[in-house]
Amino acid sequence: FAVACLGLAADRRGDSAELVRAAQSLERRATHAAGLMFWHAPDGWDNWSDVAATAMAMRTLGRAGRSTASLEGVARWLMLKRDGGYWRSTRDSALTVMALVEHLERIQPAACRAVVEVNGRLVAAAKFSAGDWFQAPQSINVPVGLLRNGVNRLTVRGEGTAPVFWTADLAYVTAQEDAPAKPSYFRIT
Repeated sequence: FAVACLGLAADRRGDSAELVRAAQSLERRATHAAGLMFWHAPDGWDNWSDVAATAMAMRTLGRAGRSTASLEGVARWLMLKRDGGYWRSTRDSALTVMALVEHLERIQPAACRAVVEVNGRLVAAAKFSAGDWFQAPQSINVPVGLLRNGVNRLTVRGEGTAPVFWTADLAYVTAQEDAPAKPSYFRIT
């Protein structure tokens, strides 16, 4: 966290050499796991979290010129740490939103295509141009007829050079009066 702060301060005062040193130091300290990248908060710092440290590191690396592609694992890690519409605290949420906004501002809009499949069957395919980048999101509803009892596989695939961002909402309705809690009722991978 402190190294990221030093890097951001160096950027603010125009000290590119110090910014590069901070970025290199952060890269050496990063944790990599399953295509994700993040940083740990210092031990004993009760008010700071891994989310805050990672958001600050992402901002520093972005300002040091790291590509948006190299920071996608950081963005994905931050999004995985979101709990509904927020992160652990107001501070974590604010730092993460600033980091993600800076990251999105550096992505160059390009044409792409999104394909949505359920159980191997095409549900929808949408083409996006560079001009669609800041338009309202599109919604795709999966027809209940494509679902089956047991395991269902939903696949969202982006095609092209631009990233495809997506979210999913799952609604489950049962006629059962007292539905038992089952820890593995839904599994998302």
